[in-house]
Amino acid sequence: MRFGKCLFVLSLSVLLSACGTSSEVSLPEEKSVEILDVSDINTPKSGTAIQETETTENIYQRSFEEVFGTSTQETESTDISDTMPTETTEETTEPPQKNYRGCIYDANGIKLTYTDLSETGNPKRMFNDDFSVCLSNVLSDDSKGLDNVYDEIMREDNNVDCTTGRSVQVTYDALVQRALYSYMSEIGMKGSIVVMRTDGSLMAEVSYPSYDANRYSYEYGYPSTLSNTDSPLMNKAEQTASPGSCFKMMSEVIADKNGITVLDDEGEWMGIHNWDWNKGGYPKEERPLADAFRKSSNVFFAKVFQQLGEEKILEELSEMFCFKNDELIPCDFGGMRNTVYMENEGDLRRTGFGQANVRTSPVFLAALTREAIFGQMVKPFTLKAQVNSKDYTDIIEEGSQPYEVLAEYPQKYNAHLLEGMKGVATDFGVTVPDGYTLYCKTGTAEVGKGDFLYVSGCLLNDNDNTDESPIYDDYSNYAENGSYIIITQLQNPDAFGFSFASDTGYIYRRIMSIVTGTYDYDGEDPCPYTDETEEETEVTQDPYEEDRQNEDESEETTEEQENSDEDSENDNDE
Repeated sequence: MRFGKCLFVLSLSVLLSACGTSSEVSLPEEKSVEILDVSDINTPKSGTAIQETETTENIYQRSFEEVFGTSTQETESTDISDTMPTETTEETTEPPQKNYRGCIYDANGIKLTYTDLSETGNPKRMFNDDFSVCLSNVLSDDSKGLDNVYDEIMREDNNVDCTTGRSVQVTYDALVQRALYSYMSEIGMKGSIVVMRTDGSLMAEVSYPSYDANRYSYEYGYPSTLSNTDSPLMNKAEQTASPGSCFKMMSEVIADKNGITVLDDEGEWMGIHNWDWNKGGYPKEERPLADAFRKSSNVFFAKVFQQLGEEKILEELSEMFCFKNDELIPCDFGGMRNTVYMENEGDLRRTGFGQANVRTSPVFLAALTREAIFGQMVKPFTLKAQVNSKDYTDIIEEGSQPYEVLAEYPQKYNAHLLEGMKGVATDFGVTVPDGYTLYCKTGTAEVGKGDFLYVSGCLLNDNDNTDESPIYDDYSNYAENGSYIIITQLQNPDAFGFSFASDTGYIYRRIMSIVTGTYDYDGEDPCPYTDETEEETEVTQDPYEEDRQNEDESEETTEEQENSDEDSENDNDE
């Protein structure tokens, strides 16, 4: 054994002498790292190694700083090398198994999401810091947003040779989205706002509170409540709840179509109350349909539904409004689903004013309001185009089809509904931006944990050209002739001291001003939210706090509401 060791030492000494090296071996200096370019169009193609001396961490940091060190409103084509990562790898001629996801651009060309490398060299989805809160629960994987929905598209081969997939341009206006979210945060408005153009494209889909997707997963962890579709941090614009009297947009047409235009209204009937049942003036004999709609009579529409019966009601809802029980309406952002079923006669009556077992989402209300005004329901959509990740103006494939009709009702009943919705807007008492006319329906819905207040409105442009079905290459000139469908949902009315949706006029006025670009805050509007409401805004910094506060509440059910019958008393629905 000793002889062997001696022989090994002797051999090693001879070898070192032959190589001209000393027995003291030093480590080599930092070697160059081969980086496989995945993005820069001006550098060698995929599969060609280029020499870099930066570490992966430096590459990641440089990319982050370059992205957010420049203006966030990118109206011209953007070199993808400023925003996309480079990957440390060995030189190889084999193509990658799967492309990195491309970017998401808004309607103005602002880059909202992109793929970068983490400090460990793994792909990491990043959000534009200026929009990472207001759009997180609409776009992020954590919220099952568009990053998730368009994942397959964004991994498709791009128009150039690189390992980054193609990008998508969506219809959202990120500047309007951020302004609306900031306003909701300012006043403590928990709920959602949906803005839809008349071609069906969604301009904004705002849900408050939200979270910062750039920080959420790795700074705060992943609370189990976020994976629940009823989480307070998820996108409320696509969650379903009772719509209240906004449902009467359908009830009015059904009554008119079936010749029920006059009914006696006692104000209180079969345990159902009108919102003003104890304010005098009842009974109202031979009340006209137009007046019942404008003043939002629960009794009138409960009688209509009882008179027509369940089978006829379900038929009319399905054929004229695509409102079916638990049937998915496929859309490019995932889809819309409604609920309507009747377990007893009480449910049938309460369905007439959007209660009992009726559920829908603010996004569907936008489609419904569009149909109420123009006679046709068009499918909401968000995908404008699939684009080159080097240049978002280079369209690889067109997006969703605008003006795709889902349902329609006979035009001869349109004038009656428009008259009623214009009357509701007049009673709403809000100042409307110049050049527009407001049509709307308000609704106060019981949801088991309090009330949700809705306004389903159309800000109709005096020069509206929707009947011509104009196609927009972009939406920069939409405001000239375009109208806006605006849906608001206030989920915490008690914080404002509100009892009915008609109380929310000043909030809706401000939202209209933001959408039309006439927003000018003078500090004079009241913002009567409580300290409790103000604390809710901090969820963007610490989502755990909101989750803990809502853990018990989220487990509650609306069993009392779902099983309600004609003996229910609190039908204070506008």
